[in-house]
Amino acid sequence: MEYALKCVKKMQKENIRALEVKQAPTTQLNEYIDAWHTQKSIWAENCRSWYKKNTAEGRVYVWCGSMPHLLKSLKEPCFEHYNIRYRSDNMWSFLGNGSTVLEAENFKGNPVDVAPYMGLNDHAWDVELPIVVEQKRSERKEVSVVEHESGETREVIAENLQPIPVAVE
Repeated sequence: MEYALKCVKKMQKENIRALEVKQAPTTQLNEYIDAWHTQKSIWAENCRSWYKKNTAEGRVYVWCGSMPHLLKSLKEPCFEHYNIRYRSDNMWSFLGNGSTVLEAENFKGNPVDVAPYMGLNDHAWDVELPIVVEQKRSERKEVSVVEHESGETREVIAENLQPIPVAVE
């Protein structure tokens, strides 16, 4: 399921019309699986099994390894195994107008940090986080800690500033 969702996310983000599996990687994977089963699998024996379409000589239609091996192999999509068709003639059109949603929030006058990568501390940053600008210490009333789904935390002045959710375009 996560594999498919990663493909959908890429399609949405990069304005992709279709991901079509290339024939060569599919053929090579089938050849690899067949060779693996011939050398290492119990189904290489001369026996009838529903894994072999109930024939002694049938092709084995199961993964070539353990379940953890399967899960590791399918954890990330290999997009080089796909023909990618874009919605536009220019594959880079998804870059849009050259600015982020965070910058749009700043333009609207919302207090966001448009340069989260600048700072004195070595910390993880992301331009998609709901980043708020801290006020001067003399203006602070109450400080709250806001945690993003990535696990990163930021201090937010509860009285005057609220985190601004940043939507992905």
